Parts: sequence; C-alpha cells; structure tokens
Amino acid sequence: MATIYYFDAPVDAGFVQFFEKTVKPAVIGSGAPVLAYFVTEHSENTFPALPVREGENVFVWFARFNDLAAYECHIAALIQSPPCRDEISKELARRLKREPEILKLSPPTRSLL
Repeated sequence: MATIYYFDAPVDAGFVQFFEKTVKPAVIGSGAPVLAYFVTEHSENTFPALPVREGENVFVWFARFNDLAAYECHIAALIQSPPCRDEISKELARRLKREPEILKLSPPTRSLL
C-alpha cells in the first residue's frame, strides 16, 4: 500500500517528525509495518529519459499486508483508534492540501516482497 499526502509547500521537518512520532506508531500498532517513506526531491531532473512530475509537494509512505483481509483489519483498527480519530486525523486535515491518496499495489512475480 502506498499512501500519498499532498501539501501546498515542500514538506517540512515538522511533518516528518509528526509522522515519525505519531502516525507511524499508530500505523504499526494497527498491524501495518511501515516499509519506507519519502518526500519530494526538488532538484533539477538531470536525466531527461526519466519522466518526473514537477510542482508536486508530497510525502509518500509504504506498508505491506499479506492479503486484502489484513489490510481491511488494519483500516478497521485505525478507525476505532482514539488517537487516529482525534489527534492524527485533525492534524492531517490541517496540514494537507487534499485528502490522502491510497494506492493498493501488488508486487510483481520476481519481487522480494
């Protein structure tokens, strides 16, 4: 699963800290290991063969689930979690440009995941 948070401006250290100290523990507590997270790189694209979307300010994090049922259990646990319902959702709504985008991904056959 990839979750994309969109921002009006570049992602600041304060949001990364909020994710590390608040969001990530809640996600892990609901049964989803956070594999990695990334922020937009605003450097010039020096490899034109690689298409790059410009003008985006995003924070993307990835989690892994064994199957769709595990994902659904994770979502149910998050919805029932008071910190997620109260503190996390309000803080995300305050900071984000729009609703998060959630992509359900499947690994290709040769993936180590």
